[in-house]
Amino acid sequence: MKFRREGRAFDPALWVLGVALVAAFGVWLGVFFSPWAGAAFVVLQTLLRWVRKRPRFVDVGRFCAGAWRPLHDEGHLLALGFTRYGERGPWSGLQLTLGTFAFAVFAILPRAEWAEHKRVLADDGGEEEL
Repeated sequence: MKFRREGRAFDPALWVLGVALVAAFGVWLGVFFSPWAGAAFVVLQTLLRWVRKRPRFVDVGRFCAGAWRPLHDEGHLLALGFTRYGERGPWSGLQLTLGTFAFAVFAILPRAEWAEHKRVLADDGGEEEL
């Protein structure tokens, strides 16, 4: 089943122009201010474009990085906070909210539980589900 995109139709020429402008401004920031500022600008712009329509997550071993739009309509200029395991568990990572977009990097399980999870997977031949 296909869904119609909301908003304007995709225009490849405008997309290429937008990418070129982001890259050029990132290089300008990197040359005249700091390489970290240029890299941060390019990464944040890429994340904003990446998550525009739906949440995206990437798992790397015990850790996960993701970007999404929160369900509430409140926009924050900038918010930085910690993520937790459950509601009152220990800290598991960091979350950054810019406007109506949220980005986080966090551990999926605590270190001790991850070691146990890996042992169980090795014993069962990888048939356990989380």
